[in-house]
Amino acid sequence: MVNIYNPKDIVLTYDGMQITGFADDSFVTVSKNTDDYSHKVGVKGEVTISVDADETGTVTISLDQRSPFIRIFNRMIKEGKYTNNILRPLTMIDMGENGDDISSDAYIVKRADNEYGRASGNVEYQFVVMEI
Repeated sequence: MVNIYNPKDIVLTYDGMQITGFADDSFVTVSKNTDDYSHKVGVKGEVTISVDADETGTVTISLDQRSPFIRIFNRMIKEGKYTNNILRPLTMIDMGENGDDISSDAYIVKRADNEYGRASGNVEYQFVVMEI
């Protein structure tokens, strides 16, 4: 069996806009903020498994330094401080065979750090997603 991966099958939108201008390598990382389950063992060996109700996660994207979304995201962050409108819909659709989709409200943690050099660099934005 042959599997085919195409990064063009990953579609990421924030506040209804399809994000473009990704970096040249790994461009999206999705992480859950907590473990789904934890356990403890009593002094006599009884095991209790707990289900963690925290469904939040983090989506980190890497953009090329010249992506138009750097200006858009920075403007959203600045406006959010004055309007309290920081939660916006984030959707990630993987159209591949083993796709894992996300559709939830999210906010951008902070402005990306800037770095300038000989060639165009990469910048990262981190989104906290309410439900992974």
